[in-house]
Parts: sequence; C-alpha cells; structure tokens
Amino acid sequence: MRRLLPWLMLLLLALAGAWLVLAPGPQATDLEPAAPPGPVAAPPEATAQPGLQAAAAARAPKPPPAPVRGPAVDPRTIPVGPLSVLPLGPDDQPISCDLLTVSVEPGKGARGWHVQPLLVPDRQTQVWSSAEIFTGPVKVRVWGDTVVPVEVQAVVDTTPREVLRVHVDRAGTIEYEVGTYLGEPLGDVTLQLTGAGGRAVVAGWQVRTDTVLTQPRWAREVVQGPQGVVFGVPPGTYRLRATSQAGEWEEASVQVEALGRHPVQIKVRR
Repeated sequence: MRRLLPWLMLLLLALAGAWLVLAPGPQATDLEPAAPPGPVAAPPEATAQPGLQAAAAARAPKPPPAPVRGPAVDPRTIPVGPLSVLPLGPDDQPISCDLLTVSVEPGKGARGWHVQPLLVPDRQTQVWSSAEIFTGPVKVRVWGDTVVPVEVQAVVDTTPREVLRVHVDRAGTIEYEVGTYLGEPLGDVTLQLTGAGGRAVVAGWQVRTDTVLTQPRWAREVVQGPQGVVFGVPPGTYRLRATSQAGEWEEASVQVEALGRHPVQIKVRR
C-alpha cells in the first residue's frame, strides 16, 4: 500500500494538469461589459452640379408677370352725351314702351362702364332717352316678350343727335312649367328650343315666379328653374326639350304666333 501511494499522487497531479490545459477560458463577454456604440456619422450632403442646377431652374415654373395698371380714371371726368331710341314695329309704327325694354351698354372697342345708365321711356312719344350716356361706341338692345330681340351699334358724343330708329319684328312667348309624373319637386333643368330641321335657336330665357326674377339670357341652351318663360320667339313651330338633373328628358311641340302667349307643361320621370 505504501508503494502505491506515490503512484496515486502522480496520477492525481497528472489529471489536475490535464484539466487545466483542456478547460475553456473565460469569454470576453462574460468578464467585460460591451462598449457603448459610438455616434453614427451623418451621410455627406449631395452637392448638385452646376449643370443640373441650371436645368432644374429652367424647368421650374416662372411666376406670372406683374399686371400693368394704367392710371386711375375718375368717372366724373368721362364725358357724357344724349341718346334717344325709338322702337318701331314692322308697320313702321312706334311700339308701346309697356311691351319692351331698351338697354344700352359699351359697344365694340369701348371700355367697360363703372355704372349702367338707364334709358327712360316717354309714354306719349314711346321714345327711350337719357342725357348721360358715356361717349363713344355703344350697343343698343331692344327686347321684350313679343318682339324679336335686336342689337344695333351706335356712337354717342356730347352734341345732340337724331333719334335712333330701331325696327323689330313681332314674336311670341312660351310659358313653360316642368314637373314629374309623381309630383316630386325639381331643381334646375336644362332647356333647349329647336326649330325647323331640329336646330337649336337663340331665344330669351328668364325665370319668373312670385319670389324669383332672374336676369334675361339669350342662348341656345340654358340651365335654370323648372318654371319660366321663353320670350322673343319668332312665329313658327318649335319643340321645347327639358332635361332633369337625373338625365330624364321629355319635349313638347308648340306653335308660336306673333303676340301670342303659349303655356307648355312637360312631365319627366324624375
């Protein structure tokens, strides 16, 4: 037993040395804390080349030029002159001022007016006149329910001139009302008046109710209220078409006579 003891001691020493050699060493992550990340450098800014800058500037929209304004004009310095208009029928006789309206506005080549002058009728002579019409080219319009609208060009100056005689033809009026079969209320409708050959004709359009009176318009097609008048229509056979906002349409035939008033009712589905 005593002889084996030295050998056992050598065996234990050999095993301890082998364990020290083969055992894994400590990891760096287990012994040292991870270093904090450093600041991230920003990417360098792109520098545009001079040629690209010039191309981008050329493509960029340019601001509109500043409006050129002329010197302000004092309306009181604009000269005015007289104008008198006498509407005549086909028989060359004066037409009653109760049956038509005469208006005046700037003519071709004239500047816009800051106010709208009015022509006042004389019920004895049926002459429409004013002493304060702006001088220069003017356009005179004669229109009414039972006359075909007429426009004439004239020139006004500061000296009195002869009465401007304007001949008009007789016409009729269509009083229309558009509704639905179920009696539902309708908004604005599209209206068109066609004559011979199915061609749309220029007529006067206006909405007239107890609460609404619109400005008259002269056109081949309008969008307005479902109740109104088509005036200044020359005698003949026409078809009046009404189209609702839903796209439903219907039309009616009407025979227009001079000085006549013709009621027309049109029903659409909706």
